[in-house]
Amino acid sequence: AVYMRKTKQQNDPQEIIIDEFIGQYIAILLSYAVLGYATPNLVTDANGLIFSPYVIIGSFLLFRFFDIVKPSLVGYVDRTVKGANGTMFDDIIAGIAGGLLNSLILYIFYVWK
Repeated sequence: AVYMRKTKQQNDPQEIIIDEFIGQYIAILLSYAVLGYATPNLVTDANGLIFSPYVIIGSFLLFRFFDIVKPSLVGYVDRTVKGANGTMFDDIIAGIAGGLLNSLILYIFYVWK
């Protein structure tokens, strides 16, 4: 917020990347949390998702999809909420959407194989 006030920028400055980090972190944590709740043996198994690159890669790709395309609620927040809050909230919502969609995809592939 301080940087945006000093540089008089209203939109998401490219040099600020903490919002991208937080959105990605939320997507990965949410993927593990949902999958751990839905299928605990799948996440804790030595050959299960805990060592799978699909959780991290899928979370990253889906978070970036929602962050770039900005469908639905992500786009609404990006257009209407300005300043530092808007910079953070659209990536938080993109992280939640990416994490939930990644969990659903991995759940379908791992459980219904």
